[in-house]
Amino acid sequence: YQPFVVLRMCSALYIIKHGDVASKRQSAEWVIANSDRKWTKLIKQAMTWHYGDPPGDIGQTQEFIRYVLKGAEL
Repeated sequence: YQPFVVLRMCSALYIIKHGDVASKRQSAEWVIANSDRKWTKLIKQAMTWHYGDPPGDIGQTQEFIRYVLKGAEL
C-alpha cells in the first residue's frame, strides 16, 4: 500500500494548499513541481508502480507523511 499512501499524501497536500480536489496524478505532479526535490524519486516511483513491483522506501514514505502533516498545520 506504500505507493497508494504516497499518492494520497500528494492529494492531501494539494487540497490543503488549494482548497480543491485534483486527480492523484495531477496532485503528484504539482507536489513534484512545488516542493522539495527530495520527494521526486519517491513520488515518481509511486506513480509508475504496478502490482508485483517492490514498494518504495518505507522510511522515506514515513518522512513524507510527516512533511505533509506539517503542511496541514494551518
